[in-house]
Amino acid sequence: MQNFAEMRVPIVQRTQSPTEDTPFIEITCLEGHIMAQEINGQAGAHVIKEFEALWLRQGGETELPCAQSLAPGEIAGLMPHLMLLEADAAQGERFRTRLVGAQHRYVEKGVHAGDMLDDVDASHAERVKIAAKTRRPVYWRSGENDGIEIGDFPFSSDGVTVDRIVSVATGGKPPLAFG
Repeated sequence: MQNFAEMRVPIVQRTQSPTEDTPFIEITCLEGHIMAQEINGQAGAHVIKEFEALWLRQGGETELPCAQSLAPGEIAGLMPHLMLLEADAAQGERFRTRLVGAQHRYVEKGVHAGDMLDDVDASHAERVKIAAKTRRPVYWRSGENDGIEIGDFPFSSDGVTVDRIVSVATGGKPPLAFG
């Protein structure tokens, strides 16, 4: 079993999108190429920016924040947009979903708490692995004009090993409210 601290860090190159003026980060890793959108260190959607500010205040610029240090009052309004992922030590570099907000469940097309992310959404699982390996957030925007954006933020319970990822989703059509 290989932990994230021992994994080879992917090669990162900056490039331009062929269809837009938006800069992208081209990431080459053992699994292949992944294009992750870079937005000058900030994500484009308001809820992702809000969570990014919390991540940075927790020390994300210089060290890995601890997920337990997030105050419930600070994230209460973001809860529908959050998905908490936990590294499954028995499964190597796989992540299990622990908490899935309503917006994330809609965007991820039915992911539920307890699912292994790569069983439900392999491309998102690859971006989560990159966030864990690089210890930096990874931002993604759907190319289907549905407004879906996702930011994956690494956390550590010991300050060294990435063992949690908080994924923030926005866009698309919100799920219907019941009641």
